[in-house]
Amino acid sequence: MRFCLKPSSVSTELTQRIAYCLATGIETVQESAASVPGFSEGRQLDVKALRAYVRPYVDAGLTVEMFGLGQITPEVVLGKPEGKADFERACHDIEALAEVGIHLASPPLPIDNQPTEAANEEQLKRVADYYNHLCAVAESVGVRLVTHSPWPPNRRGWLWGAARFARLFELAPSPANAYLYDNAIHHMLGDDPAEAAHRFADRIAFVHIRDVRKSAGEGAAGTGYDEVFPGTGELNFQKVLGALKSIGYAGVLCPEHFPPIPGDTRDFAATTYAVGYLRGVLSTL
Repeated sequence: MRFCLKPSSVSTELTQRIAYCLATGIETVQESAASVPGFSEGRQLDVKALRAYVRPYVDAGLTVEMFGLGQITPEVVLGKPEGKADFERACHDIEALAEVGIHLASPPLPIDNQPTEAANEEQLKRVADYYNHLCAVAESVGVRLVTHSPWPPNRRGWLWGAARFARLFELAPSPANAYLYDNAIHHMLGDDPAEAAHRFADRIAFVHIRDVRKSAGEGAAGTGYDEVFPGTGELNFQKVLGALKSIGYAGVLCPEHFPPIPGDTRDFAATTYAVGYLRGVLSTL
């Protein structure tokens, strides 16, 4: 398992991100399509600009593990006519990523909790139909779509744990439909994070790793939990990382959601702390 620097963490300036990774031994980065020149204007990746953006990382010996995409819009999910152009742009971007050697793409899941479970099931079927079409393109070029729970819960109205993701994978069974596993979300929903790692062993392609503690108030983003440094909350990292190791997971660990440190800028110090702690846990396995 390798460590990954999340988008915009530490710095938005590419050379500073590279220097930070080299100094801390972080081997991989995740980037956002929005950071690539021209994307915001055209709403799709330009292959030449993407290749130029990625090259400094590669030249420095770092791997660009995944790109966040922005076209999985409510219009797409709800099947509105204006979603067709978003779908076509998403297909183009998946093909562009494959062309420069990036094989993981992270689409957001912009869907809200509905008033009834029947409405949620209908919405999920629309999501799955969209994913089935998108995964056909992804499979053809060797890219996997890595999906995270809807976020933030105080805006979306829910988190997705084992039950909802199992249903998504049932409805959209393509091997290109992969899972962005978050140990803390499973814990907050009452799932066993280690058991979930085993349950989704063939789906997990990227890991968010973090710690939380039950809050006296509404908690971070309405979760009911406070975000704390790894090793100071309720998560058992020996069990979680041990489970990932036992299933043969060889991907990245992306530490995230840290409590604020006065004077820290963009989680510069917090990321270093988390990586150091997690390295210590890995050394015991």
